[in-house]
Amino acid sequence: MPPRSWVLIVIALTVSTAAFAQESDEDRRTAARLFAEGQKAYREGDFRHAAESFEGAYKAAPRLPPLWNAARAWDKGGESVHAANLYASYLRKAPPQAPDRNSATRALRDLEAKLSKLEIHAAEFSDLKVDGVAFSLDGQNASAAIVYVSPGTHVIEGTKAGKVVVEKPVSNGGTTMSVVLLADQTVPPPQLPAPVVVEPKHAGWSPIVVIVGGAATVIAGGFLIGSGADTLSQRSTFDANPTQANLETGKSDQTRTNVLIGVTAGLGVLTGLAAIFLVDWKGHKNESARLRLGPGGVLFEGSF
Repeated sequence: MPPRSWVLIVIALTVSTAAFAQESDEDRRTAARLFAEGQKAYREGDFRHAAESFEGAYKAAPRLPPLWNAARAWDKGGESVHAANLYASYLRKAPPQAPDRNSATRALRDLEAKLSKLEIHAAEFSDLKVDGVAFSLDGQNASAAIVYVSPGTHVIEGTKAGKVVVEKPVSNGGTTMSVVLLADQTVPPPQLPAPVVVEPKHAGWSPIVVIVGGAATVIAGGFLIGSGADTLSQRSTFDANPTQANLETGKSDQTRTNVLIGVTAGLGVLTGLAAIFLVDWKGHKNESARLRLGPGGVLFEGSF
């Protein structure tokens, strides 16, 4: 360990002993033990252990010497971000005449050249976190906090009125960035997907079946009427001239008429049954159809 560093820790231990006298006996014993443990680890070059021990001593008895030593230990261990934040905390709390203020200022200036400095404005916010690690204003301005981070993208969040506000600044080394948390930046609730409307499938036949069946019945009925008229006419012809040829013709007309009676009746019955039992009138309510007489006969027209 360089002589300068060793002297600083010795001075810190002397000052801290007086400071601990103002704490409870248990706090004083805990802080003294951790401070001594930090000294030993520092001398052995175990800077992480030393820094953690000094921070533990500061937590048990919040005095400037363990805070300064913790910052120095993190700095020696290459933990620049942690060291910078503790240097800044020390400078906020140390009086102007503090013997290590100039050293802390120089050390922090050197670290600032490669770190990013975030000025976080979060008035009336609680549960403040940077990259998931909680931090407090800790004696800083009530509406802003200074936090040192490594260059890159960071997640800053805080809670206000039960709502979480998140900012994700991208910082560069050697720069200072101001980050403001606003209540209207609350994280919106996840959007639920729009419900998918599934059109019901038609369970029955289309009404077109009834219309076609009705049209076929009407057409068959027309042929039936014509055939019946021919049959009656042929009967009159046979009565006037009872020959074998007229008899055969009359029988043929009668058979055709009987067949048309059956076809017409069958079509009518089937159409009626379909209309009652098989057609889905509601499911096909937008369908329409009509019959039109054209030059070529009966035309079927419709829209779906």
